[in-house]
Amino acid sequence: MIRARTSLALAATSLLATAGNLSAGEPTMTEVERLVIEEKWVFEPQPGREDIFYDQEAVKKAQFDIQAAAKAVPANTDPATGIPRNPNSGPEQAVPIDWAKSEERRIAQLLARQQFADVIRSGDLLLKALEKHAAHAEIAPIITTITGYRTQADEALTRQEAQAQFDALAIQVEGIMWVENGKRLAIIAGEPKAVGITDRVKDCVVVNIDTDQVVFRLHIKHRRFEFPAYVGEAVRAKNAAASRPQN
Repeated sequence: MIRARTSLALAATSLLATAGNLSAGEPTMTEVERLVIEEKWVFEPQPGREDIFYDQEAVKKAQFDIQAAAKAVPANTDPATGIPRNPNSGPEQAVPIDWAKSEERRIAQLLARQQFADVIRSGDLLLKALEKHAAHAEIAPIITTITGYRTQADEALTRQEAQAQFDALAIQVEGIMWVENGKRLAIIAGEPKAVGITDRVKDCVVVNIDTDQVVFRLHIKHRRFEFPAYVGEAVRAKNAAASRPQN
């Protein structure tokens, strides 16, 4: 108890002495030194430590500059079609042979990957861009090739649409039977009687009856498509979105 009182007395004496030596409102040397140290202090992370302090304004500006550069159209490129211009011909466009060949290879790759919607979209843009140069000896074969690619892609898309529509009908062949005149009849699930060739089943027409399958014809977009359904096959309506071509 005596030691605690002695410590408090010494502390009070020290504070009174310090207060007496300072003029009112004037900072002590300790405070000045502290301010100088704080102003000069720079955060230096330890080696290997990831700095979590980022300049967000600089980051946003860099991202914006990258996006702007990606969207920028070169000065020698037509912004409407993307075809490179001839820098020595003013506003007139040169025959874009190299660009057309490059696009032809790209569209062929799209067709090989069965990206039919992209083939049609890119093909239409290319054909429109090359329309003015259709008489050129090197451009004419490219136009013919791209037209063929586009036709194949359009037929494939229509085929996919027809397949999806046929799958949605979920036609199931339960059996094949013979009649006295030698013709075959098919027993279709849900039909009130056996059906023969030229009979309609839902939205389809029977065009052939074999020993183990029935072939149905489906009309879509003024085209005819034929799809087989096998005896005993568990037909399930497929997801139309999975069968429908991607745009």
